[in-house]
Amino acid sequence: MTTTFKVLKHEVIELQQVLRQWKHIEPEGLALIKLCQLLLEDDSHLTKLTAIDKTKDISLIFRDLTISTRNFIQRDQEGQDLWGNMLWKTRRDLLISQYRLTWQSALFDQLDPLMKKALNRPFPFYNEIEHYKDDMMIKEKDVKNTTLGGEDEASYRYYMSLFDQAKLPNMWSTFMKKYQEQFGKWDAITQECLMYLLCTDGQDMNIYSYIAVTREYGFPLDMEKLPLMMLSPPPVPSEQARVETAKMIMDLVTYFSSKEMRDHLLALYTWFKGFNKRDSAAMQDRANEWANAILDSRTKNAAEWTDQDELADRVDLARRTISLFYQRYMVMWRMGQFARDLFTDVDFPGKARILEMKEHVLPLDIANYHVVIRGDPAKWEAKRPKVYNFMDQVVKQA
Repeated sequence: MTTTFKVLKHEVIELQQVLRQWKHIEPEGLALIKLCQLLLEDDSHLTKLTAIDKTKDISLIFRDLTISTRNFIQRDQEGQDLWGNMLWKTRRDLLISQYRLTWQSALFDQLDPLMKKALNRPFPFYNEIEHYKDDMMIKEKDVKNTTLGGEDEASYRYYMSLFDQAKLPNMWSTFMKKYQEQFGKWDAITQECLMYLLCTDGQDMNIYSYIAVTREYGFPLDMEKLPLMMLSPPPVPSEQARVETAKMIMDLVTYFSSKEMRDHLLALYTWFKGFNKRDSAAMQDRANEWANAILDSRTKNAAEWTDQDELADRVDLARRTISLFYQRYMVMWRMGQFARDLFTDVDFPGKARILEMKEHVLPLDIANYHVVIRGDPAKWEAKRPKVYNFMDQVVKQA
C-alpha cells in the first residue's frame, strides 16, 4: 500500500501535536519533533518522502509512533500519580525501556534511511546548531550562575563551545572531559548516571539527549537532582524498620475502626442521605449546598447556629480528617513493597472504601475550592489534591 500526501501530512501533524503534550520529553521525542518540523516546513518534503518507496505506507510509521507516544504519556502520568514525583523518577526508567526500542527502531531503522534517501537529511535532520538554539533555552529559574553569557543561553553557548555542528563522533567523551574540567569532577555513580541519561542508544550522546538532560536538570547540571537511585536496587528494610512499618499500618487500620472515624463517616452519610452516590451531578449539587451552609454559618455566632449549621461544620471536619487519613495511607503505601504487602494482607482499605471516599469527599473538596475559598476555576486541576489521582491508580490495580 502506497502513501498519499494527504494522509502522510495528517499523520505527521497528529504526531507533532501529541509530542508537544509531552512534559518530560525524552531525546527520541525531541528528535521526532524536529523531524515533524522539517517535513512540515515545505510540502515538497512530504511529497518527496511519499515518492521514495512505493512498496510501503510510510504514514503507518508515524501513526504507530503517535499511538506508542500517547500510550507512554498516559502511563507516565499514571505512574507519577501512583508513586509521586520523587519515587516515580527512580521507577520511570523501566517504563521508558519498554518504549525506547520502538522509538529508536522507527527513528534509526525506518525514518533515518528514508530521510537520507528522500531529502539527504539523515538523523539528527538539521546539522546546523543554530536550528537548536530555541530548544536549548533554559528558564532563568533553572539556571545557575555562569560566565558563559546570558543565563538563558548558557546551555546553547556551552554546546557551541564544544561542538561546531549537531552530529559529531565521540560526543560523550568530549563532553565528559570538558565538563569536568570546567565544573568539577564526577564520582563513579554520577558518571554512570549521566552516561545512561545522555547515551540513550547505548553508544554515544547526541544533541537531543543533551537538550533533554539540560532541560530537566538545568545548566550547569544540578547534580543533586540526578536520579542516582535508579542505578541501585532498593535497600532491604531492617527488622526494626519492618516492625515500625507494621505498627504504623496497624495504627492506621485501627483508627479507621474507631468511634471518631465512625462519627466522621456518619456526618458525611447524613449530609448526603437520600442522594444517589453514583449520580455525580446530584452529589456535587448537594456538596455545593454544604459550601453555602459553611459560608452562612460564618456570619453567625456559634450560639445562633441551627442544626443545619452544626451538621455542615461536622461535615467540614470529616472532609478534612478523611482526606488527611488517605494522604497518610498514600505516604505509607509508597514506603516500600513490605508496606504494600501488609496493606494487601489486611485487605485495607479496599476498592469499595476508596470509591466511597471519593464519591463523598471529592465533591466537598470541589465545592470548598470553588464556593468557599473562591478559587480560580482554571487552576482547579492543578490544585486538586494529588491523593485522588493516587487512589485512581490503586483502584486500577485492585
